[in-house]
Amino acid sequence: MARTRMTPLRSAVVRIVNPLTRLFAGHMPGFGLLTYHGRRTGRMYRTPINVWPRDGEYVFALTYGSDVQWVKNVLAAGECDIRFVEETSTSSNGS
Repeated sequence: MARTRMTPLRSAVVRIVNPLTRLFAGHMPGFGLLTYHGRRTGRMYRTPINVWPRDGEYVFALTYGSDVQWVKNVLAAGECDIRFVEETSTSSNGS
């Protein structure tokens, strides 16, 4: 995995911050709740992210870089659900 300035904090964020952030991530500007399926297990995951709609597309903050599991899972599935500020949208990769 590529290292970023945030990499040392990743374990604490995943175990402590993410569960708390899931409570409000889909309801506050700049935060979103990404729902997707694991590429190997098929398990459904919900990951809080920073996301902004822009011209009919979405801009994601890749805090830990693009070499993270949620990015790999979304790209492999070709779709995900994004919930932000009382709106849910399904995004397809390349369509």
